[in-house]
Amino acid sequence: MARKKKEAPNYAESVSALLAVAGEFQHGPGRIALTEEAVRLADANNDEQLGYFARHELIDAAIFGGAPEVAIVAYAWCLAYFDKHPNPDELDPYNLLWKYKWVVGHSVNYPSIPRGQIEELFEDMKRRYEEAGFGLNAVYKVMREVYRTMGDMKAARAAQALVSKTARDALSDCAACVQHSLMKYYFDVGKPDRAMQMAEPIVEGRMKCAEVPHCTYGHLLLPELFAGRPDVAAEYHRRGVKLLRLQSGFLHEASQHLIFLAVTDNLLPAKRYLEKHLLEAVTTNCPGWQFEFANAAAFSLERIAQLPKPPRIKIAPGVVLPEDLDATDPSALRDHFALQARELAILFDERNRTKHFTKRMKETKKLHGRVTPVKV
Repeated sequence: MARKKKEAPNYAESVSALLAVAGEFQHGPGRIALTEEAVRLADANNDEQLGYFARHELIDAAIFGGAPEVAIVAYAWCLAYFDKHPNPDELDPYNLLWKYKWVVGHSVNYPSIPRGQIEELFEDMKRRYEEAGFGLNAVYKVMREVYRTMGDMKAARAAQALVSKTARDALSDCAACVQHSLMKYYFDVGKPDRAMQMAEPIVEGRMKCAEVPHCTYGHLLLPELFAGRPDVAAEYHRRGVKLLRLQSGFLHEASQHLIFLAVTDNLLPAKRYLEKHLLEAVTTNCPGWQFEFANAAAFSLERIAQLPKPPRIKIAPGVVLPEDLDATDPSALRDHFALQARELAILFDERNRTKHFTKRMKETKKLHGRVTPVKV
């Protein structure tokens, strides 16, 4: 009896299977790798429509898994495909426009993306939102956050004025994200009391989402500490660190907790926390996050190096640093990260047309004069 010829696997089913398995993973490198393979398989079979939907999954995985640069590239492809598609309604324009906020919001973390190009994205967002029948509240919020991150507070205030004049709609962020963003804005425009008010419903548990309060606690650590509430700051540190363990993509917030440990004289815990995040810090391709960690690491390592018997730094497998660097020496590792932070600050300040990143480095160094011992 002739053996029945085995049918070749259906690539579309394979793509679906890859995405299904990816969906069972927590956000992180594994989930990103599986969705990238699904995209490659769709592309290898010249199936643009399947590639479009697979890339939407990749954007989600990359944004929440700590690789925003992957999401930015995938989104640009999706936007181009959407524009040439004869029936865009079949592609769910709402989903595409929602993710536009993520892409523009993360673009500020890459100094290779010119400021003029980012501002062109603002205009493109406005056009697309209006053409789809939505308001501009969400666009103005992204503008405020981008300018705040750049350190252009004049532009951030102008964007906030526009936010306050426009109504929320279906493309606006959730209430918790809006509250968290306002908290950061008020801190940066010099209104700490107002910022604390914004944080209250979040820390009290009345507002939360996938990233809030995870990313909220770090912003409150030094303000609470220097307002004379060290016990509150220590509690926020404990809560925040616990939440950050559950998901990738929070290197910025982890850096805030690292600075807090160092400034509160918890130097051995600071050493261990730095060691824990070294691999993520040296493998991330996001310059904005690289700066945050480098700035925090330089400060923390300086304090550790000042101990009577400075402990050696444990370097985990996979952490790749310059061969001529004795990375176990706190002083040598401090110099490495201090240089990285300075170089990145120059790139960001040139792109942003501000001195914001250089100023932030100086403010971090001043913390050496504000050490406040607190038991955590």
